[in-house]
Amino acid sequence: MVATYLRRRTLLAASCAAGAVLAAHGAQAQTVANQAGDAGPPAAVSLPEVVVTAQKRVENVQNVPEQVTVVSNQFIDQIHATDLEDISAFVPGLRVASGGTPGETILGLRGIFPIASNITVGTYVDDIPVGGSSLFSNAAAFSLDLLPYDVANIQVLSGPQGTLYGASTLGGLIKYELNQPNLHSFHGEIGGDLQGVEHGQDVGGGGRATINGPLIDGQLGLIASYAYENTPGYVDDVQLGRKDANTVQQ
Repeated sequence: MVATYLRRRTLLAASCAAGAVLAAHGAQAQTVANQAGDAGPPAAVSLPEVVVTAQKRVENVQNVPEQVTVVSNQFIDQIHATDLEDISAFVPGLRVASGGTPGETILGLRGIFPIASNITVGTYVDDIPVGGSSLFSNAAAFSLDLLPYDVANIQVLSGPQGTLYGASTLGGLIKYELNQPNLHSFHGEIGGDLQGVEHGQDVGGGGRATINGPLIDGQLGLIASYAYENTPGYVDDVQLGRKDANTVQQ
């Protein structure tokens, strides 16, 4: 009888505590709702428009009926990307098998890698194809690995893209979209960096500069840029007696 009485008291106390918590939560929710009502509706969030040339015309990326990943120049600066291998971790489906230096790369997209010497992922700079495409040039082992400076963005198009870009784009396409000359105002940039590699003896780094402006206002413009990057090596070739044999210069 005593045990039953204690159990009933425990259940009653637990029920009262739960009711008090729910009442407090309801009062707090009502207060927050009142405050939100006093403040008015939440402000609309506007996202910047992403413009691409995936279909060889300028359009909003939301109007492109295919998968397109756009890597902006601001993001490239943030992660200090110097080659495609740095960017591939942020692009779904893109795989870069590096041979140790930029340019000695095998590209795969959507799980499609070359099984012979011909490529399955094409490379374009604006609307110009770059690099070989046939097995006679051993194109699969080499691809353009442009130092991504002074580019507007890098667009990665999932394939097949044979209708617009030819038979070498079964897996897809990597497209470097370059900045265009400014026809109304001058703009210039200059920058540099220093870096070190563990077990490397030398200090690496690079520099970059660009100038952009009109020659004839509203009609003719000029853009020029230069970039250099030196990545120190850390592998010693004991057979040839070379220190830091895998140093890379771009």
